[in-house]
Amino acid sequence: MMTAEQKTQLASFLDLTADTLRGGYTREREPYAFTDAPVSPLVMLIGEDLEASGAAGQLLDKMLASIGLFRGKNCRSGTAAEISGLNPRVILCLGPVPGFPGLAIPVLTTYHPDELLQNASLKRPAWEDLKSLRAKLMELDRDYAQSVTDRP
Repeated sequence: MMTAEQKTQLASFLDLTADTLRGGYTREREPYAFTDAPVSPLVMLIGEDLEASGAAGQLLDKMLASIGLFRGKNCRSGTAAEISGLNPRVILCLGPVPGFPGLAIPVLTTYHPDELLQNASLKRPAWEDLKSLRAKLMELDRDYAQSVTDRP
């Protein structure tokens, strides 16, 4: 994760590069206002080994993309201890996880991608769970609702 200072340096470098490619003309710019504060994700994923990049990770990415979510953009993996700091709109638990008593954030559950790879009969119920997640997000977040086309 880049710090605000690193983002500012990169943006300045890219501006300078663009100016050089345009013949050296440097235009006046507004100062950048990056922050180190974490951006609250729409969805927080909680489950075992969610950062995997193998078949399970690829399946998870496809599952999320099917409802307009993308890890790193509007969806983030985390632990129960990180919930209050990230303040997601919805929590999606993948596989068996402990309960979250007294939590004001909606919690939905579905099957872990590893389970889906081992048992294809679980894919239909997992798709129904994802449609429920999409419906909840459309109810809670206007920007998400506008960015997602209605899919069956």
